[in-house]
Amino acid sequence: MDSIPYRRLFPWLNIRRAFSIARDPRNLLIALIGLVLMSAGHTAFHTFIPKDYSRNSVSIGKPQGTANSTEMNLSLDQDAEVFYIAWLRESLTGELLEPFHQICNPAADIFFPPEGLQSTWADAVTSWTLFFWNLLVWSLCGGAITRQAASQFARQKTLSLKESLGFSRKLFVSYFSAPMLPFVAIGALYLLNFVFGLLGLIPEIGPVIVGSLWFIPLIFSLFMAIVVACIAICWPLMYPAISVEGSDAFDGLSRSYSYLTSKPWQLAGYVLFAAVNGVIAFGIVRLMLMLTMYISIWSVTGSWSDRDSYFNTPFISDLMHESGTVNLLGSNQPGLVLIGLWVEGTRWLLHAFAYSYFWCAATIVYFVVRKSSDGTDLTEMYVPPTESPAPAASVPATTLKAVHTDAMPSLGGDGEAPQLKEPPALT
Repeated sequence: MDSIPYRRLFPWLNIRRAFSIARDPRNLLIALIGLVLMSAGHTAFHTFIPKDYSRNSVSIGKPQGTANSTEMNLSLDQDAEVFYIAWLRESLTGELLEPFHQICNPAADIFFPPEGLQSTWADAVTSWTLFFWNLLVWSLCGGAITRQAASQFARQKTLSLKESLGFSRKLFVSYFSAPMLPFVAIGALYLLNFVFGLLGLIPEIGPVIVGSLWFIPLIFSLFMAIVVACIAICWPLMYPAISVEGSDAFDGLSRSYSYLTSKPWQLAGYVLFAAVNGVIAFGIVRLMLMLTMYISIWSVTGSWSDRDSYFNTPFISDLMHESGTVNLLGSNQPGLVLIGLWVEGTRWLLHAFAYSYFWCAATIVYFVVRKSSDGTDLTEMYVPPTESPAPAASVPATTLKAVHTDAMPSLGGDGEAPQLKEPPALT
């Protein structure tokens, strides 16, 4: 009996492959490059503008809008169940969704400034600058990861760093402008509301006119709210759409909006399954990294008198249910500083996996929702002429049939070929 093709019957099961694709060293390296570029840009920006914009700033290990897992103040006397529930919540709402926060939080600050209606132009410049920088970085790195994930998922072929980054570089304008296109519509509607608001400056009758016709800005604002909500949900699918189809920004935008409106509940189910799978995958990776770091310190410092100071550190203390209080990089002990570099590198690697999984899962979700929407096969994707073809499947050697010698014309006794007789002449 043939095995049941579960993945063909239930295409959403293919989302499980996001874990194996996300841990590919090439995807992790591209994600690390993106993290370094994003962090460097934020550091440079806050060097010139020292005002604290903690909601916008990037901090590896402290995702936006959440508390750092190493600063959760979990003590040894707390119940282990409470710790693991908090750890699970942190993995889902923090590290795993950090790529989503890094784009959406600065964009949200544009519409809902942290200072409220009293925000200044400096606040707006900060939000726009960080939004543009994050979008620039992940237009390059996110595009490369989604292209790599698409090739591994659909073609079973791993691209080189040059191929994946080269593809995202060529379509960089499409990646960058796809999430920006809805802002054009939002800006146009905002301008209409702004012009309508000028009527309120007319002495005496201005406020009356505005109040009487208030349904007009309500209609415009409703359209703006719909666009904002859709882009917040759809923008992670825009990059996979461009990477898979090799298309422009408008096609990536239209496809993501189309799949959201045509298959909203299926898309929600796929995203939920990807999130659950991601929490499990991220928990496994996080646990293994912490165990590896813990066992390395535990085994190496077995004979050291100050070994306790090496355990009371961020990231390692998570495994021991206690808060870290020692800053390794700020220590006056060279040994702690050097080990701190490795611990910090391990944390960056963990967050690189979160970014890699985010983009790989978004890519596979795009493949699955595309198949359920228009029936396109999961293996169909755009392949540019400059990209090397996928390895061909091995074909078994064909067995040559023996040819009987009696089927061959016999040779004469002297070894010469028989002479063909000419047909008789027609009379």
